[in-house]
Amino acid sequence: MNQTAFSILKNRDYRWWFTGQAAFLLGNKAQGVAVTWLAYSLTGSVTILGVVAALTMLPYLILGPVGGWLADRFDERKLVMLTQGLFSLLALSMAVLHAAGLMNIALLLPCALGIGLISALDAGPRPALVQRIVGDRALMPKAVALNAIAFHVSRFAGPAMAGMVLALANEWVCFLLNGLASLPLIFILAKMRPAREAHSAHKPGLLQGFAYAAGHPETRTLLLAFFCVGLLSSPYIMLLPYFAKEVFAGDASYYGFLFAASGLGSLAASFTIALRRPVLDLPRATLIAFSIAALLIAAFASTTNIALALPLLTMAGFGFTYGAISLNTRIQLTVPLAVRGRVLALIATTGLGAMPIGSLLVASVADTFGTQLAVASGAVTTFLFMLWLKQRHQTAIVVPG
Repeated sequence: MNQTAFSILKNRDYRWWFTGQAAFLLGNKAQGVAVTWLAYSLTGSVTILGVVAALTMLPYLILGPVGGWLADRFDERKLVMLTQGLFSLLALSMAVLHAAGLMNIALLLPCALGIGLISALDAGPRPALVQRIVGDRALMPKAVALNAIAFHVSRFAGPAMAGMVLALANEWVCFLLNGLASLPLIFILAKMRPAREAHSAHKPGLLQGFAYAAGHPETRTLLLAFFCVGLLSSPYIMLLPYFAKEVFAGDASYYGFLFAASGLGSLAASFTIALRRPVLDLPRATLIAFSIAALLIAAFASTTNIALALPLLTMAGFGFTYGAISLNTRIQLTVPLAVRGRVLALIATTGLGAMPIGSLLVASVADTFGTQLAVASGAVTTFLFMLWLKQRHQTAIVVPG
C-alpha cells in the first residue's frame, strides 16, 4: 500500500490540507448547482445559464496567469488564505442577500463573475502551495492523484447534497454551507508552516511563464493538448441536456444518467492512478488518453441509443481525466521553482479558459450543421491533433534537441 497515493496521508500537514480542501470542494460543487438552479428559476432562460457558465470560466483566460505571477512573487500560503477567505465572504454574502429576499439576476450575475475572478486568481497559488506542503517532488504524483479523487468525489456528493438542500430548504442554505465549508481550510493554513523555498531575488515578470512554456517542448505540447481538449471536446458536457432531451428523447433523469456516467469514469480514473505505480512516460500517456477519449465522444455524438451512450461517456470520462491528471503531474514534476506558479496557472488557463470559447464555437457550428455533427467533428479534430502531437513527442525523444 505504501506505493499508492494514499500513503502520502501519513504526512500530517498534507493530511490536514487534504481534509480542508475536500470540505471546500464539496461545498463549492453544491454552490455551483445552487447558482445554476437559481439563475434558471429567476429567468427561465437557457441563455442565462450559458452566461453564468461563461462568467465563472472566462476569467481564467485573463487572470489565471496573474494568479500564477502572484504565487511566484509572494507567499503562496497567505495568497490561498486570502482567496479562501474571499470565497467564504462571497458565499456568505450571497446567502444573506437571498435569505433577505434581495437576490435577483442583476445581483446573481456579478456574484458568478466574482466566483470566476477569485477562482482564476487561485489557480496558481493553490497547486504551488501543495508542492510546498508535500516538500518532496517525488511525492507530487500521489498528491495530484488524491486531489483528483477529492475533486471527482465532490462532483457526485456536492450536487447530491445540493439537491437535498434545495428540496428541503432553499438556495441560500447551499450558499451558507459553502461559506462555512470554506472556513476550516483558512484555520488549517493559519496553523501550518510549510518549509520556505528560496525564490529568486529577481522580481518575476508576468510573461516569463508563457516564455518558459513556449521554449520547453514537452510543456508546450501538454498545454496545447489540454487547450485543444477544452476547446473542441469538453463542450460536450454543457450540451448533455440537449442530448438527453432531443437525441435520446428522455427527460431530466436522462441528463442525470449522462452526467453521472461521465463523472463515474472520471472518478474511476482518479482511483486507478492513485492505486497504481507511476507511469514513466506521462506525456505519451496523456496524449493517448486524450485521443482515445476524443474518439469515444465522437461515437457518443453519433449514437441515438442511450444504452450505448452511457458506457461511451463513462470510458470517455475515464480517458479525459486520466490524461488531465497525467499532464498535471508531469508539469508539476518538471517546472522550475522560479516560474512554478505561472506555469501551473497556465494549466487552468488552457483547460478551463478554453471551455466557454469552445462552447460558443460548437454552438455556432451546431446552428448550421446540427449539434451531433458539431460535437463529433470537434472530437475527431481533437483525435487527429493528439496523433500529431504524439508523433512530435516521439520524434523529440528519438532525436533530442
